[in-house]
Amino acid sequence: GETVHIAIGIALSFRVAADEAVKRAALRTGLESNRTDAAADVTRALATLAEVGVATDLPHELEYPIAGLSSNGQLVSGYVDLVATALEGTVLLDFKTDAPPMEGQPITQRYIDQVRGYADVLERALEVPIRAGLLFTADGAVRWLSSGDNGQS
Repeated sequence: GETVHIAIGIALSFRVAADEAVKRAALRTGLESNRTDAAADVTRALATLAEVGVATDLPHELEYPIAGLSSNGQLVSGYVDLVATALEGTVLLDFKTDAPPMEGQPITQRYIDQVRGYADVLERALEVPIRAGLLFTADGAVRWLSSGDNGQS
């Protein structure tokens, strides 16, 4: 998981292919096996990012630190995997390298709470709408949490 996260960042920041990004990330994490699987995850994630309008030439932040009070008064702190200017506005994505939920299954509630908390704090701080979601690298699909197009959230 860590190698995939780092490799996505490397690919976005240095505009390198998934295989090269995984190779560089593996040097940091010590990953010796499963590089082919990691590269496939990174390839899917990059394709999805391109589909949602996240481009390497647009502003983006990786592992963006966030802390603040949400609108319900809860303290939220952590690191957002990706905050980016996309073609249709600001996008906040959390990368998940575990198995995505099967069709009809709900998303893990703590994932939903985490990402919605991050989005709420960031939206209030920046005073712009945030489209937030979970990008599962195993299938490359985003489960949107803030746009109404994810019936499970």
